[in-house]
Amino acid sequence: MPQPQVRTYDGRRALLDDVLGEDFALLGYRVDPRVDLSEEDLAGLTSLRTHFVALYDYGGRPQANKGSCAPAGLVEVEDLSGEAVAWLRDTGAKPGHVALIRPDKFVYALTDPGRTKAAVAHALRAMKTGRVTA
Repeated sequence: MPQPQVRTYDGRRALLDDVLGEDFALLGYRVDPRVDLSEEDLAGLTSLRTHFVALYDYGGRPQANKGSCAPAGLVEVEDLSGEAVAWLRDTGAKPGHVALIRPDKFVYALTDPGRTKAAVAHALRAMKTGRVTA
């Protein structure tokens, strides 16, 4: 997955890899990637130290109004160059799609809205058996 420069809510510029962290990440394209997940799903992802990130087009973050902030536990970023958004679009993703990203920054799953829960369940089962494949 590309590593463009992004801007965080507080205006800080960073590389997307730095925002995603060194563990698993759940990246939502214009969406909170946790939206369809149960408490059990979230607990499993939290045990993997998963970072939750919403990626928006430059200038497209809906909470850009003064005084608003991202939901707890979610980092919202804008893609300054458009590189990550273009990559998502090139893979067929549309707003609402979610990517489960491995610590090595390879995409484990890219799901359309409503299928994130199944992808997360698959990944968590794979973690328990030690067989992590896409």
